[in-house]
Amino acid sequence: MQAVQAHVAARAISPRNVIFSPRRLLSTTQPWISKKSPRARRQGAQVLTLSWSTPASPAHETTAPRFYSSTQARNALASEKTEQKLSAAQRSSRVPIVVNGETVEFSAILLRDSCQCPLCVHESTNQRLFSTADIPSDIQARTIETDAATDSVNITWERDAAGYTTQHTTKIELAALRELSRSSCPPGAYQTAPPQRLWTQKALNLPDYDYNTYMQDDSMLYDVINQLRIDGLAFVNNVPGTEEALATIATRIGPVKDTFYGYTWDGMRTLPNPDFPSSFGPQLTSMAVRTVPEAINAAYTSHDLGFHTDLLYFEQPPHIQLLHCVQSASTGGASVFADAYRAAVDLFHMDLDAFDTLATVPVNYHYNHPDSNVYRTTKPAVDLRPLRIGDTVYTHLQDYIKDWSQLSSRQGGPEWTEAMLVDCMDKINWGPPFLAPFSNHEDSKQ
Repeated sequence: MQAVQAHVAARAISPRNVIFSPRRLLSTTQPWISKKSPRARRQGAQVLTLSWSTPASPAHETTAPRFYSSTQARNALASEKTEQKLSAAQRSSRVPIVVNGETVEFSAILLRDSCQCPLCVHESTNQRLFSTADIPSDIQARTIETDAATDSVNITWERDAAGYTTQHTTKIELAALRELSRSSCPPGAYQTAPPQRLWTQKALNLPDYDYNTYMQDDSMLYDVINQLRIDGLAFVNNVPGTEEALATIATRIGPVKDTFYGYTWDGMRTLPNPDFPSSFGPQLTSMAVRTVPEAINAAYTSHDLGFHTDLLYFEQPPHIQLLHCVQSASTGGASVFADAYRAAVDLFHMDLDAFDTLATVPVNYHYNHPDSNVYRTTKPAVDLRPLRIGDTVYTHLQDYIKDWSQLSSRQGGPEWTEAMLVDCMDKINWGPPFLAPFSNHEDSKQ
C-alpha cells in the first residue's frame, strides 16, 4: 500500500460541522495544538464520533451489470408463449429453460426454493411460509411455460413439498434467471446503485448540506446518502453546537450500532430516540473525544493515528462514521481522508502479486484490555465479495476477471470496467493501530 500514490482530501472540522465518512475511506485526524501549551494537544476540542452498520445508500449491495436486456430476452423467444411438456426422461433434478436463446439447466430445488407466490411468501410480511428442507430432494418440473409478455417463466412441479397441489405454480422472472445463469447467485434486492467514483488528484469540490434542510427535506437526505455512495464523504453545516445534535442527524438514516464505547464511543449521556424505540435496540449515547490519562483507545491520545479504518477488531466494523465538532479552542486537528478503493485499484494494476497477497493472507486484529474487553478477529486487508461464475468459485480476482471477460465477450455482454473491479471489493481493512501478531503460517511469513 505504501507504493500507491495517495489520493487525499483534508478538511478541518469547524464548529457546527458534521462529516459523514463511510468505511470506504481511510481517515486520520491531525493532532490538536493548544495555543497555551504543546502538552495540551487536542484539549479544548470536542469531536463526536458516531458509527452504525446501516448501508451507505439505499442500494448498498451491488453486483456487476447483467449481461442481457429484456429486449434481447424477448427476441430470443420464438413465440409469444411457449409451453414445454416434459417427458419422463427429461424430468430430473435439472430444469432446462431457454435464456437469451440458449438452453440453460437450473437446479430444480433452487427454482422451487425461489418461489414467491402467496402460498410460499406471506403477502404483507414478505417472509417465507416454508422451509428449504421441506422440498423433496427428488422434486421434478412437470411443465415449463415461458411468457414473453411478462418476461417470466411459470413452472409446475411433481413431488412438490408437502401441502402443495400439482396446480402450485412457481413464477420466476427471466431477469433473475439470467443473473442465476451468470453467477449462480440470486440477484439482490437493490442492483441499481450508481457506481462509486474513485478519487483522483483533482479537488473533490464536494457540496455542503444545511442541517435544517437535511432534517426536514427527504430529497436532501437522499442526496447525502447518494453522495456517500458515490464519493464516500459528505459534509453537513450549521449543526447546533450540542452533543445531542449528532444523534438527530444519525437517526435520519437509521438506528445506531452500539459498542462497548457507547453509541458515540463512551457514553457520557443517554438520549431517548423516538424514531427507534427501545424494542428495536438500545438508546443513543453521546460523548466527547479528547486526550485522557490511561486511554483505552488511540483516539483518546494526542498521537497521530495515521490512515486507518476504525474498529477492525469487531466482526462487523461500522460502515459509516460521523464526526461532529462541537467547539474548538485549539489549532490543528484537521481530518484527512484517503480513498482506500482508489489505492487498492491502483495496486491491482501496479503490482498484482501484492494485491493478491492483501486479498488472501489473513491479518489478525485485536483489542486487548483484559480488565474490560478483549476482541479478536481475522480478515484480509482487501476483503473480496464471493466471486462465482456458474459452478466455479474463484479465490483470485484476476482469474475471475479473465473468465468473466471471456464469457461476456462470447455472449455480447459489457466490457469489464473499473467500477466492476470496485464492486468486487467488499471492504478495505487497513488498521495498523489495531494489528495483532501474525499467525505462524507460510503466507504470513512471506
